[in-house]
Amino acid sequence: MTDHPEQPGPRQPVSRRRFLRRGAVAVAATAGATAGAALARPAQAAPGDPITVDGANVGLGTTKLSGSSLEVAAGNASSGVSGVANVAVAAKPAAGATSASGVAGMGAGPAGAGVVASNPTGAQMLLAPNTVAFPPASTSYKPGAVVNHDTFGPYICVGSSDAGQPLWVPLTTPQLFLLDQPFRVYASTKDADHGNAKIARNQVRKIDTLFNLTGAPSGVPLNAFGVLGTVQLESTETNTGYLAIASGDVPQPGGFSSIVWSAANFAGVTAFTSATSYGDGSPDQIGFLSVACYSANSLAKTHFYIDIVGYYAYEVLIGGAAAAAQPEPLRATLGATRPSARKG
Repeated sequence: MTDHPEQPGPRQPVSRRRFLRRGAVAVAATAGATAGAALARPAQAAPGDPITVDGANVGLGTTKLSGSSLEVAAGNASSGVSGVANVAVAAKPAAGATSASGVAGMGAGPAGAGVVASNPTGAQMLLAPNTVAFPPASTSYKPGAVVNHDTFGPYICVGSSDAGQPLWVPLTTPQLFLLDQPFRVYASTKDADHGNAKIARNQVRKIDTLFNLTGAPSGVPLNAFGVLGTVQLESTETNTGYLAIASGDVPQPGGFSSIVWSAANFAGVTAFTSATSYGDGSPDQIGFLSVACYSANSLAKTHFYIDIVGYYAYEVLIGGAAAAAQPEPLRATLGATRPSARKG
């Protein structure tokens, strides 16, 4: 009796994925021991399933790629964020998560960055607006954190209040806040420290903008970067001269005039805008102006008065349930306290 080889049964359909896998195994086997089994267990996943690397990290496990870079190219994909589409990669916390980040990046070395964003013709990074409670109250926000709100716009965290609440300032220029009424903060006729005398040529006076003539707060807060005011001259002597006004940390303003007189017994008023001093944060150095007198005549002198109309500052918001969207003395919360009264 002659033995006959077993006849093969009907062929089973093979999916493209299985076919490719079998082909890879066959190639690896014929390549010899030196080739190893590098392609024996490649990364794979059926549509909609988690990526599997070398048979591990399935389901809720963590998938790790090391020793190489990963590049994903795609288009017209939804990010899952309202108003943001056409993304290559969308990363978001699991459904129901109340405290989780979408993406975390960590760089290495002085030239490495945690996240690099590049777009030669558009925005490198876009902070999508959100409608969460604002200003954010969580103490996890540290200086440098940026939050964009659909009403208030982008704000950056600049520090913490005495109670540990995050402080936020807008990523814009300082705003002008007008006082309810002008406040007189200086009158040479009532400057006892200088004998109630006129300011003379080459003299400098330091003017405190935080308090009025009675020692009461003028309405200018510690976080003001500058003031809007008027300077008035009275009873000038000699026929020419001018006053120069600058920030109080300028030893002696010079070169440019804030108000000019051209005749003896001149009286006039001019508006001015000037930065105010900050110094090292000490209360005794914050909020001052420097006023200097100049003339070609050595006998020049004049009385003068300074009234403050408004101030320039960032609107600082304190995150928290009891927070109010109103100006807050930022510099005070960062170390300085407002003194009860000061003299110029």
